[in-house]
Amino acid sequence: MNNIAYIDTEVVVNSGKIDRLGLLLNDIKQSTTSINDIKISLEQNQPNFLSGHNFIDHDKKFLSQTSLSTIVNTIPIIDTLFLSMLLFVNKKTHKLDKPYKTEINIENKPLGDAQ
Repeated sequence: MNNIAYIDTEVVVNSGKIDRLGLLLNDIKQSTTSINDIKISLEQNQPNFLSGHNFIDHDKKFLSQTSLSTIVNTIPIIDTLFLSMLLFVNKKTHKLDKPYKTEINIENKPLGDAQ
């Protein structure tokens, strides 16, 4: 069976520091500020693939500078941004839908994005 780890990061723009991470993997739904917590979950569950929207150009860039470097640089990646561009060639935008966001609540939620 192929285990896919869906990961999303929120990064502080000015500092480039990872502020929060979301992980969806099998029965795990994890929202945390701890890179180590995500690392432990990935090591224990050994996913076959990592997946995320714009993962290669955004998330991987920041995760490669952490203790997750070996994981993100060895496990194959499924980037849903590229899949969207291939599958929906006539769409003008391929940004991730964020149904949890409202006019009042504009905060990004990495776990919501991973789902």
